[in-house]
Amino acid sequence: MQKLLATLTLPLILITAPLSSWAGNDYHGHHEGKQEFWEGPCKVEREWKNDGEYKEQRECKGLRPHDRHNDHQEKFREGRCKVEREWKKDGEYKEKRECKGR
Repeated sequence: MQKLLATLTLPLILITAPLSSWAGNDYHGHHEGKQEFWEGPCKVEREWKNDGEYKEQRECKGLRPHDRHNDHQEKFREGRCKVEREWKKDGEYKEKRECKGR
């Protein structure tokens, strides 16, 4: 009886184990969600969607003063992301990042 039980459960374990590990690997690919956390002096807010698209906003305070005399803004693309940055002369820094899905 034990041999029969072992013979039937082993294939079931071998089939379900890879499926259960596959389901948890793609953190941003299958679930929508939001996160807020601190990364050093920066507050980060991140939101992602099922299709892989995500947005991230970052506000940093207490950084060293910027070497320019005036506020400074820049906009550019980085891979599949559109990035907007704003530097204040007192060292405050903001970044907005919008990235397209796959």
